[in-house]
Amino acid sequence: MLTCKALNLVVNNETYWTRVAAHIEFTCCYYVDMTPVQMKYLNNLDCGYYEGMNRFLQYMDEYIESVFPEYQEMDLRTQTLNMFEEERMEPGIYANIMGNVENITMKEFAKRRIAYHSLSHPPNGKMVKFVKQIEDSNIPNKFKREIMCSLTDLLWNLEPNHTPRDILNGICCFD
Repeated sequence: MLTCKALNLVVNNETYWTRVAAHIEFTCCYYVDMTPVQMKYLNNLDCGYYEGMNRFLQYMDEYIESVFPEYQEMDLRTQTLNMFEEERMEPGIYANIMGNVENITMKEFAKRRIAYHSLSHPPNGKMVKFVKQIEDSNIPNKFKREIMCSLTDLLWNLEPNHTPRDILNGICCFD
């Protein structure tokens, strides 16, 4: 945005930032925990960012239609702000980060929402490093997707009696 005026015009507007803020809110919101991983992070897609975002918003429309019918008549900005207000940790220690969101720009909402989420849900540094190493690897994207989807399925579907040691022992077979 700082080096290209044409790109700045495309992405530095309320419509673009409303889509970004909606993506952040819907993926951070505890109501929407079942978002497919590729849509949640918009990486390893078989399309570009714009099409990936369109697919995500279509998925959210379908989700809202089935789970939150009262949101159907709202525009995307209102849906996003209402979703946040319903799940906000009031009067939690992070509430002052967001402040009043009623008249906020969506760009500012997105920045504050990321800060709010990262303070209330600190990332696992080892997992972030692992994912970055996979992303930076020269393995073809198709195989990266297969590996990460299989790993995601494994971790989400672990039986309660399995431990991280079980996973470690299974992964060690490939050393």
